[in-house]
This record gives sequence, C-alpha cells and structure tokens, in this order.
Amino acid sequence: MYCVYMIECKTPNHYYIGLTRDYDKRIRNHMRGKGARFTQAHGFRKVIAVKYHESEKCAKECEKELTEQYIQIHGVENVAGASKSQVLKGKMLKARIY
Repeated sequence: MYCVYMIECKTPNHYYIGLTRDYDKRIRNHMRGKGARFTQAHGFRKVIAVKYHESEKCAKECEKELTEQYIQIHGVENVAGASKSQVLKGKMLKARIY
C-alpha cells in the first residue's frame, strides 16, 4: 500500500507533499526534523491530508495533482514534494508547446 500525505509546516503557508510505503516512520522523521530538507527548514506543524493507494502509479499521480493544486494556490516557493520538479518541468514543457 502506498500513502500520499500532506504536511502543513510551521512557517505560514508552506506545505510538503510526500509519498511513502511506511507512513508512521516517515511522519516521525518529519516531526524529528530528519525528514525532507523542506520540512527541516520550515518545521512540522501537522498532517493535513492522507490518502492511501493500492498502486504506486496511482499514488504518484495523486501526489502530482496535489502538488500542482497547492502550487497554484500557495505559490511555487511555498510548496515542496517529491514530484515538484516533474510538475514544474511539465508546466515548462507545456508552455513551450503553445
């Protein structure tokens, strides 16, 4: 089972979106300041969303969609996650096509 989760950071309007197979361990790492660099820099306030998926493909798509939505709402500098670079790369490619 794959888990997509969203963290609200201590820094206002900063969010981290991640994907893991071991939710409890990953969240503990974020809480201890040993998670992603983004949450190390902006702190951990709370988990605001968790979604479970049977397949890795579905989980990655969910993570990408959440990242895109939060970037649109809160700005690219305030959102991070494993799929952020793919989201930005895809947007830049689409911008070049049109």
